[in-house]
Amino acid sequence: MTETSAEPDVINFGPLPAPINALLQQGVLAYRNDHARADTLFRQALRAAPDQLPVYFCLYKIHTYQGNLAHAQAIAESGLREAARQAGWDGDWRRWRPMTDMPDGPGRFALYTSRRLPSSTCGGTGRTGRERSSMR
Repeated sequence: MTETSAEPDVINFGPLPAPINALLQQGVLAYRNDHARADTLFRQALRAAPDQLPVYFCLYKIHTYQGNLAHAQAIAESGLREAARQAGWDGDWRRWRPMTDMPDGPGRFALYTSRRLPSSTCGGTGRTGRERSSMR
């Protein structure tokens, strides 16, 4: 007999304060049927913990999926600035220096997010997302 769980699938966002994780999990579930409710839950998490990078990820992903690209971009840019701050990097990605190893934590989030933004947003130098991903 196969055992089934009554609990819905849980997304592993990494280490988060329990209340923030709970809001993100609720937002993920809400998004399936109620995009506005998901947005509300994710924004509640952002107000409570603006230093938690997975919150930015959730918000920019749902707005990208809904085609709200300008809004998604604004959220991604905010998350990028916060990640750069946490990584100890300059807030201006054009001042990041090439690196040989992929960083973990906030640095990885910053590089991942910068690859999803138009080059005009990340400095306007015409560098591609792949080129930005080798910078820090």
